[in-house]
Amino acid sequence: MSKVLISGCGVAGLALAALLRRHGSTVTVIERSPQPRSTGVAVDIRGVALTVAQRMGIIDELERLRTRLRGMSNVDGAGVEQWRSEEYVFSSGQVGSEDIEILREDLSAVLRANLDQVDASRADAATELVFGDWITGLDEQADGVRVTFEHMAPREFDLVIGADGLYSDVRRLVFGPHEKYLHHLNAYIATFGGVNRFDLQDWELWVQDPASTYVLYPTRDNSEVRVIVGIASPELIEDRDVELHRQMVAERIDMVSWQTEAMHATLAESSDFYFGAMAQVRMENWSSGRVVLVGDAASSPSPLTGQGTSVALVQAYVLAQELTSAEDSGADHRSAFERYESRVRDFAEQNQTLIPDSSNPFEDDEDNTNRLKQELERIKNAFDLDAPAGEATRSTAEADSSAQL
Repeated sequence: MSKVLISGCGVAGLALAALLRRHGSTVTVIERSPQPRSTGVAVDIRGVALTVAQRMGIIDELERLRTRLRGMSNVDGAGVEQWRSEEYVFSSGQVGSEDIEILREDLSAVLRANLDQVDASRADAATELVFGDWITGLDEQADGVRVTFEHMAPREFDLVIGADGLYSDVRRLVFGPHEKYLHHLNAYIATFGGVNRFDLQDWELWVQDPASTYVLYPTRDNSEVRVIVGIASPELIEDRDVELHRQMVAERIDMVSWQTEAMHATLAESSDFYFGAMAQVRMENWSSGRVVLVGDAASSPSPLTGQGTSVALVQAYVLAQELTSAEDSGADHRSAFERYESRVRDFAEQNQTLIPDSSNPFEDDEDNTNRLKQELERIKNAFDLDAPAGEATRSTAEADSSAQL
């Protein structure tokens, strides 16, 4: 079986590692971060991605850990409620839906446990996880790829998979600079968390003021709160200075009169601060030779769509399916990569259309909100996992959840 290197220990990387290990591949996962990432907010698993989770055997654990919001209020900068909904929340969509919202760190822990379980069920070597290192060079040869790293000695692999996010090292090394593929969406988000000082009880707040936009929701049985701060900006801020980003968020907090002291306290105590551009990745091809991209590295729809996690899970499933099919039939990796892309590209691109038609994606536009709700309900199931492996498909049918990879 193939010897595979996966760059990125996020959703796509962990899911793909487990799926490939099921069928005997030797897998190494390398992650630039020195430890598993705990930053971020809640993510959503919707539609056909729920079927992927079920087939991976993780759906019950995801259900147990899901957030359980009852509704949301939209308030102005002074905290005066403008409207409320018990049917829809900003962060996860329809209340009471079968779709699952879960904290990113909880999802990562579930995927890691699933990988460990798969490894334990096999007699061969377990997945190798390497933290605090990254790929610096890829030299493709006739029978493999020679990979150089920042710290480890060079090694050779049959295949290299870039699951390393918006600023993918693999994509940059193989396909060229980020600027060729990143499409800025005039916005940034900052996320952080802390003690629930806001008396939120299974209830989300969407704070909108001309100066800034916040979304707050409680977690961990309402003991903690997660905050999303939206920053509309046509300029691409490339500075990676975390303290500068914290200062930018603090300045936004000062612009709004609502709960200023509590917001500053939450920001100050946060150990999981994140700041990032809202951008999409648009590429003509997701593979080159023995290298292929998956998840945000290939086709990030941006967090504004709420679909990045679902797309990543579907892509990981289909790529594993196609690689397994190719190996079983004696076909090579090139045909597997081509079939993977031909099957799932349309689904990925449909999800990219969910971006609001606005220069400020955080503004309260009822027409856009209603359009996005309707489009999301259609698109989240716009893929058929059960099309025969090796055949391109574009289907709006939901997959049969009882089928197996």
